[in-house]
Amino acid sequence: MRPSSQQLSGRQLEGDAALFILGDSYLDAGNNNYIDTSELQSAGSWPYYGRTHFKMPTGRFSDGRVARDFIDNSTTETIGKLRESDLLVDTKSWAGQ
Repeated sequence: MRPSSQQLSGRQLEGDAALFILGDSYLDAGNNNYIDTSELQSAGSWPYYGRTHFKMPTGRFSDGRVARDFIDNSTTETIGKLRESDLLVDTKSWAGQ
């Protein structure tokens, strides 16, 4: 089953697609490149993190792709496109409750 924006809302949406992924190390987004981790021992911005796939530190605690990379690559076209106004929908009504 491949959901689309038309199935969710009954109409085709226009705009930029967005995929929000929150999670633990399996979905590591690599936020360490945007904060000062110079005094931290556990930072994903050291040279050995990301060297195999990205050839540079990624800020992730992974050497290559993580689950979110595969999710992003396989669902971008099927999620649909959202406008900013579509993000202001009450979550209970969106979920059909």
